[in-house]
Amino acid sequence: MKLAIGSANFGMNYGIVERKKLSQNEINSILDFAIGHGIDTIDTAPNYGTSEIAIGKSSSNKKFKIYTKTP
Repeated sequence: MKLAIGSANFGMNYGIVERKKLSQNEINSILDFAIGHGIDTIDTAPNYGTSEIAIGKSSSNKKFKIYTKTP
């Protein structure tokens, strides 16, 4: 089974239980954990607020396949 990281709460308040935007440190930790466990795909979109910027700031970003949706 292939998994991808959804990045909506990287750039905006989003979530089922606690609707919050994650800090850059939380995003970096998530992406480092994902790479360390064989997850190499991120799903994002311009509609996800600043998620693409946050992904770009991560030192792990070059290790991911990044899929973005455009209008």
